[in-house]
Amino acid sequence: MPVALQLITYLACAIFAGAALYVTLVEHPARMQCETRIAEPGRDLDSAETRALLERWGRLHAVRTALGVTALVLLTWALVTR
Repeated sequence: MPVALQLITYLACAIFAGAALYVTLVEHPARMQCETRIAEPGRDLDSAETRALLERWGRLHAVRTALGVTALVLLTWALVTR
């Protein structure tokens, strides 16, 4: 694979993993400290169901973050050991 393509692939993976990590560690916890009124227009923003959906979204996003970071680690390993 050409070096430029490897670099683009690595940077894209790193940007995705970094953004996902930021959302998981900073953005979502900050939003969860606020009332549910700032989330999801079109829903009953005072309901327990809305809060439960936001908590579920946080867990699902944490899985996506773990997968992104794992992909970055594997890609780094593959590029270094070549």
